[in-house]
Amino acid sequence: NDAAGPPDYQLLFFPVTDLSTKHRSYELFSDGFFLTEKQMDWYRGHYLSSDEDAINPLASPLLGDVSSHPPAHVAVAGFDVLRDEGLAYAKLLEDAGVPVTTQLVTGHIHAFTNATAVGHTSGQALAESVSAFTAGVAADRHPPVQQHVEQRRVPVTAERVADLADRQLGDVDREGL
Repeated sequence: NDAAGPPDYQLLFFPVTDLSTKHRSYELFSDGFFLTEKQMDWYRGHYLSSDEDAINPLASPLLGDVSSHPPAHVAVAGFDVLRDEGLAYAKLLEDAGVPVTTQLVTGHIHAFTNATAVGHTSGQALAESVSAFTAGVAADRHPPVQQHVEQRRVPVTAERVADLADRQLGDVDREGL
């Protein structure tokens, strides 16, 4: 019960939404695709106090009532152990009448948002997520942001993300990455 109220929006990248079971994507991408099943087992073991905690909707929101959740954008990677539970969560939100957009970034592994400086497709995927977030927040029931702030906003595009990455990396040889 936060004094500021509930969140206005959920921007979720490869969310963990069900610690009670392993979905099919665990079988398909258990090893060799960056985030492994073994790593997730380690995280689960350190996050939960007991196996019974896995069925608590606070740990596994896929098992709870999401009808009062805020609108969401759910982005998942095509080759990720978390893919199927992220997609299932987006479907649950949709079925509950919660506004949701879903982004399946095919051909990518977990944490593609951290690889925007390596290739263009990660930056494009991140820009799509930011666009969905911006549209989702704009559609929210809250009054618009003050006009002078609106004028200072810079649209986030794949090119802008790549430009920011270039400035951060400087002279780093990308061919070696």
